[in-house]
Amino acid sequence: MENIKNHYIDDLEEIGKLIQMIRESKNIVANSLCYGICSPSTLSKIENGDRLADYLTLNVLFERLGIKADSFELLLDNKDYMYFNQRNEINRKFEYGEYDQAIKLLNEYEKALGKDMNNLHEQFILLKTAQIYKKTNVKDDNVIFYLLQKAINCTIKDYQKKLSDKSLLSENELECIFELIENYYDIIDREIKYDLLITYCQFSKGKYGRIYDTYFMIAEKYAYLLYDLKKYKKAIRICEDCLEEVSQRTELFNKPELYYLLGICNEALITEGIDKSVCIKHYLIAYNMYLFFENEDKSEFIKERIRSINNG
Repeated sequence: MENIKNHYIDDLEEIGKLIQMIRESKNIVANSLCYGICSPSTLSKIENGDRLADYLTLNVLFERLGIKADSFELLLDNKDYMYFNQRNEINRKFEYGEYDQAIKLLNEYEKALGKDMNNLHEQFILLKTAQIYKKTNVKDDNVIFYLLQKAINCTIKDYQKKLSDKSLLSENELECIFELIENYYDIIDREIKYDLLITYCQFSKGKYGRIYDTYFMIAEKYAYLLYDLKKYKKAIRICEDCLEEVSQRTELFNKPELYYLLGICNEALITEGIDKSVCIKHYLIAYNMYLFFENEDKSEFIKERIRSINNG
């Protein structure tokens, strides 16, 4: 057991050195990387191997550096591995729509943390609780707004300033901001804030060589908003950028929905001279993808759209 523990510590020390190496190679100052997570002195200890960090802290540090780190759960000690499994189970229950079970597990997770609770654990709990409440139609929207605002404030005090300043953010932080914008601003404010989010994500890709997974979700919602505002060409550019990113990844993300969006936007532009074959092409790709994933309602709807265009 002692040998295993020593090996675990050695590996985490190497991870600390890796964080420092990536940070310095990207010319990122310590204060920017650890803002809202830990103090610069704590980060220094982690990088030097003088202090062990838990999974959440390591994960957020890597995400802010533009690295998707999914493999170091094998290096966790027993307690952190328990927390890791609890979070995964909560996410699974949420994904499958078992919201009562997800809330129960969140309560157990919070209780188990005890003195291990920190701002990252709290952010996870608040965000997930808000998402569950939204799905279960909690009548008081102010409660959900409060949870999301509190979740963001765990690590970021002024998210709009952080986006404008191009500060480093993690996936979870970006998701908190996305949820707040999507649900609690009117259509005009949402357009402005989504544009800020998209600009931030694209800057992050150019500067730090990363595109957030959350970007695909943000872009889809933004494209639908632009469609509602009749800004079809801008929506098309957003979708095309996303599809270019998806083509370089193994994950599917929301590819069928993006092609569907291209279809409806190009259909709306037929009166402005766009060849109807362009939107039909995108509709057909979306149709076949939805058919493959057994989404019969969506595939049938698209089939009707294609038939209507051909008959028109």
